[in-house]
Amino acid sequence: MSLSLFPKLQPSKGKAKKPFAERVKLFLKEFQGKKPLVRTYLGAPQKALGELLAQVGIGACVSPATKKHFDSYLFYFLDNGAFGCWIRGEEFDTAPFLSLVEKSLKAQKKADFLVLPDLIGRGKKSLEFSALWAEKLDGIEIPFALALQDGMEEVEVEEFVRAHGVKVLFVGGTTEWKWRTAEKWVKLAERLGIKCHVGRVPSAKRVYQARIVGAHSIDTTAALWVESKFKNYIRALFRELPVQKSLF
Repeated sequence: MSLSLFPKLQPSKGKAKKPFAERVKLFLKEFQGKKPLVRTYLGAPQKALGELLAQVGIGACVSPATKKHFDSYLFYFLDNGAFGCWIRGEEFDTAPFLSLVEKSLKAQKKADFLVLPDLIGRGKKSLEFSALWAEKLDGIEIPFALALQDGMEEVEVEEFVRAHGVKVLFVGGTTEWKWRTAEKWVKLAERLGIKCHVGRVPSAKRVYQARIVGAHSIDTTAALWVESKFKNYIRALFRELPVQKSLF
């Protein structure tokens, strides 16, 4: 089987006895019949890898910039693509996001939620921007997630959740702010009877940290870049916590 099935995932250094795709299959067999200890979405895997991940209880994060294989995934959510635009120094691109939502609505398998468009690290301005999108998408048959950004306060987030029927708090923002505040957002979500998702959880260490703070779900794309990192990430989803909270 060709490595082209896994374009983002690169093998670790050293000679391999088996083709990479076959090694991935063999590795994931260890986890079949088990359930990850936190609900996990990996960033838009290709169809073949998505099907393999589905066998071990892992879903997909689908963004406007990636190919869509909705019905191949065990479950998935819709990312709005705002982070990628921010990284490139561009304004939010509306058309690809709306196209993604439309395609998802036509698929047999519906998204768990969609992340309302946001403004990275811009607090109240992001909240206002997301409110406009919540009004624009009102009545759509996909639950809303509100992306939390640096500077947002619990009171205003709670008001937003109640006003727009948000079902998921999506902890985004800058890295330092996200991990410093994640636990309080989990507690707020639980008090409101909704879920809390921590976005961009790129390593096994961060998986453990997300589990410690009680995140209901996580996502990453980074775990698909290097074979050793991928394997460590998968192990972290299934292992009992090997670290103490004080380490973070």
